[in-house]
Amino acid sequence: MLSLKSNQIQVPDHIKWLDIRDSSEYEKEQVPESINISLGRLPFVWEKDMSPKDSIIVLTDQYRKGKKAVRILRKQGFHDLYLLVGPISQLIEWSQKRKLEQYCIEYYWICSHSVPNNIQ
Repeated sequence: MLSLKSNQIQVPDHIKWLDIRDSSEYEKEQVPESINISLGRLPFVWEKDMSPKDSIIVLTDQYRKGKKAVRILRKQGFHDLYLLVGPISQLIEWSQKRKLEQYCIEYYWICSHSVPNNIQ
């Protein structure tokens, strides 16, 4: 189990928005300026649009899938990751109002940034 801590946090302006839903769902509605890489393709094509130095908000309507996406990105060396879970219509509204700090869940990792043994 991941250790999660919910906080009101300041989200950097330079953050990238990663929508992990399937492309058909993404085409119906999306957060403006978001990147769409479905969860199944994420391990293979993330390098095209992102770098481990980037701050990433993972957008999803399913917590389990979001948690998996964060785990995939952590294995690729990403450290500044946020997970936003909810109906996409609400995520769009929140992104436009820039009130994300109320809804983000930041992943806290041990100081060495290693993955705990029970997450594999």
